[in-house]
Amino acid sequence: MPPIGGRLTTESGRVTLRFEEGAFTGDATVTIEPIPCGTWGALPQGFRTGDSCFRITAMVDGKLVTDLLAKVTICVRYSAADKAAANGNPTRLKLAYYDQTNDQWQIQSSEVHTSAGTVCTTTNRLGDWSVLARIVVGGLVWWHYLLLVGV
Repeated sequence: MPPIGGRLTTESGRVTLRFEEGAFTGDATVTIEPIPCGTWGALPQGFRTGDSCFRITAMVDGKLVTDLLAKVTICVRYSAADKAAANGNPTRLKLAYYDQTNDQWQIQSSEVHTSAGTVCTTTNRLGDWSVLARIVVGGLVWWHYLLLVGV
C-alpha cells in the first residue's frame, strides 16, 4: 500500500509510480502486474509493441479505482525488445494505455530518459499500459510516406 502522495516500485524495478498528494480518497492497495502484449485491441497506426505491458490496479475501500483525483507519474525501464521495436532508437518510445470504452490504445505524451533507460508519462489514469514504438521506415516516420505519395 503506497502512502497517499507516495512512490511504488515493482520488485524487479521495471515500473515506478509516483503519486501526487490527493490521488486517492483514502488508503489504497495498488498492484502492478505484467500482462501479455498484443492480445487486445489494434495498435494505433504507425506503432508497434515490444514486450513491456502491464496492468495497474488500485482498490480504495473495496472499490476499483481507474481515474485518480491527482496525477501519477509512470516510469518504465524499457527492454531490449522495446528498443528493437523502435529500430534501436529509444527516443521513438511512448507509453500508451488501453481505453476499454473505445477499444483502442491512447498514446500519451512521454519523456524518454536514455541515460536511465526509462520512458515516463504523467496521467490520472490506471489500467492496462504498454510501451509502444513509433515505426520508422527508411529514416522517415510512416506518415511522411503518406505526405510524399500525396504530392
